[in-house]
Amino acid sequence: MDYVKLCPIDADEMDYNLRVSTPTGDIVTCNKILLKCPITISGKEMPANLIVFPMTGFDVILGTDWCQGYLAFVVDEPKEELKLEEIPIVREYPEVFPEDLSGLPPEREVEFAIDLTPGMAPLSKAPYRMAPSELAELKEQLQDLLDKAWESNSIRFLATEDI
Repeated sequence: MDYVKLCPIDADEMDYNLRVSTPTGDIVTCNKILLKCPITISGKEMPANLIVFPMTGFDVILGTDWCQGYLAFVVDEPKEELKLEEIPIVREYPEVFPEDLSGLPPEREVEFAIDLTPGMAPLSKAPYRMAPSELAELKEQLQDLLDKAWESNSIRFLATEDI
């Protein structure tokens, strides 16, 4: 809002209310705009239509449409095709790479797979989901077992110290 005070142009009412979702999850309603507000970047003054937005930490946020219109230049240069022998790994291991890459490898009869241990299920399974009440009960049971194990071990340690 500090920039609004510094801008030489008065804020106008918009014909509609703009609802904006912030990164914190809040919804802010904006209804004022600064039309053709001068912005200076690298010594060059450019106009921008700025919506007044109550957000701390930022004076101005410029959208991609404004940046494309004033700052970015799209240059479509044809890419030079990289030759196979220019790739360092291909030069290092020429026996692995054929001279002519005709396309995708032929379709195989058997789909390739690696079994780490025969009959073993994949390790990246999603964890079993429990209802919150079941999880609380399980945690309570585990804590009871840990407490009992701690008590029995401390009794055992006391008995060995007496010897």
